[in-house]
Amino acid sequence: MKIVNFIFYALWLIVLAVLQTTVVQWIGIFNITPNLIFVFVILGAFVKGKASGAVCGAIFGLVFDLMTGRLIGVNMILFMYAG
Repeated sequence: MKIVNFIFYALWLIVLAVLQTTVVQWIGIFNITPNLIFVFVILGAFVKGKASGAVCGAIFGLVFDLMTGRLIGVNMILFMYAG
């Protein structure tokens, strides 16, 4: 069952990373764009629980940090805490 969860999260991470960097840029209003990865972390924490939300937040936050190229680890900590 754990491998199914891993594959589920990995696929969503790929899809959300692609959407975040391409499509979401057009949706922005006054240069404010939604953060799909953060929304997914919050929803995952509500559905799966605190521990799963924290792990999901840490991994997704690290990937988001690597995508944006800013300080590595800042979004990881914030997403993990939110999850």
